[in-house]
Amino acid sequence: MKRYLIVVGWCLCALLTAQTSIGFSSNDPKPLKDYRLPEWGYSQGKIGFSYAAIGNDRKSSNGKDNYSRTDLRLLPSYTLFRESERMALSFTAHGDGRFSDYKSTYENVYNRSTSKGPQYDIDITGFGSWKFYEASGTHWGANSELSYDRNWREYKSQLHDLFNNPPNEYKSSNKSTQQRLNGNVAFLWGFGRIRNVTPVIRALRLSERMHAVNKDMSQESIDKAAEQFTRYSAYTAKYDRPDKYFWESLGDPLNGLSAFESRYVNEVFNEAIGNRSEGYEIDFGLRGNSWNFRSKYEDQGTYSGDTAKFHEKVYFTGPQVSGAYYSNYSLSGQVGVDAKINYDWALNKKDNPLKNVFYLDITLSHLYNITDRILVTSSFRYQNTQAETSSEALVTNKKFKSSAFDLSSSVYFFIENRISLSGNANWRRITNKPESSLGDYSPLGIDTRNSIFGYEIKKRTNWYLSASLNYYFDRSLR
Repeated sequence: MKRYLIVVGWCLCALLTAQTSIGFSSNDPKPLKDYRLPEWGYSQGKIGFSYAAIGNDRKSSNGKDNYSRTDLRLLPSYTLFRESERMALSFTAHGDGRFSDYKSTYENVYNRSTSKGPQYDIDITGFGSWKFYEASGTHWGANSELSYDRNWREYKSQLHDLFNNPPNEYKSSNKSTQQRLNGNVAFLWGFGRIRNVTPVIRALRLSERMHAVNKDMSQESIDKAAEQFTRYSAYTAKYDRPDKYFWESLGDPLNGLSAFESRYVNEVFNEAIGNRSEGYEIDFGLRGNSWNFRSKYEDQGTYSGDTAKFHEKVYFTGPQVSGAYYSNYSLSGQVGVDAKINYDWALNKKDNPLKNVFYLDITLSHLYNITDRILVTSSFRYQNTQAETSSEALVTNKKFKSSAFDLSSSVYFFIENRISLSGNANWRRITNKPESSLGDYSPLGIDTRNSIFGYEIKKRTNWYLSASLNYYFDRSLR
């Protein structure tokens, strides 16, 4: 019980933390509420290759063994992003192709064995979202996600029993293939707009730092800096030295500063200000989910052989409602609410253990920041899943309920050249009625493969508490 009180007390302290001085000349959040997004975007495509070889050769009085392995990987990726007051578009795709091959031999006075086998793995994931914002305040759009992975393995082994004359020989080989294809798509309509206002905070902090080195910024310069901070991810996507081109876009305000002053101003990128948003959005939509799994296993040996196949297809569809609200009550503090409700029913009855699923997810969050010295974040999250099983599920109970409570908080405190403190506290409780393994909380709400037949629990509590402190009692130059 004491552990729970510590975590809850930590979270409450973080939620109630208040300071009067945060290093801003004004603590008025009006610049955050008045900010409007520029029209910008970026794209990045790349292909990566990697190769590795490992070997091990060992000899002893008991025998000798040898092991070698090679790995070859192909890693393509592509990112596309566009944003303005009227539109938000994002698309990411990643691929991972792997080939591995190994060989292992072992020999002593009694036997000699050899095993080898190649392995192929392919993973492809993609995510896309698009929203168009009308001047009337409404918006509409769609989002989708697709993942595909396939792995193929072949294993061959050979054993020579040297103790007998002539030696006995045993051979075995097996092949396995697994393939998964998951996808979901949703069509949305709603109203409101949430904007990322972190760049405005960065621009105001830049203004304060420039003032500290006797170079004041005009309001026009602050607005331009906010626009360029918004674009900063585009600089990191295009350039290896993004800071250089960022400062050039602002007319190089570091020109004329000493090395110390330039470093001091440039540290605006390192300030722990958190992720800041402003506004609200409410979405209504219809979505569909699919999960397809296929596997095959073949085993051939000297005296036995076996083949096994498995195929499962699960399809769901249903309505969803989601909403979020973020408000910055000052330049230092932000509160947020994020909620969504999904209801999915099965489109196929064969091989589907579930008939319908209800899922609720609510998160309350708070952030408090004191320039680059203190950042405190806290959140409370509640999740609820209710699943009704179909006739395919060979279980006594036809309804399963699961709820989860999460409390979390983190703090970062820093005094230059003297002390740094960071800490995290998390507490989570899952309750299932009746006992089941609900609680995975996948995009569908639960994992349809393991939710009914997996490891069953009635109640589970997890907690985590950590803190680190660095105090420099002596830092001097001679």
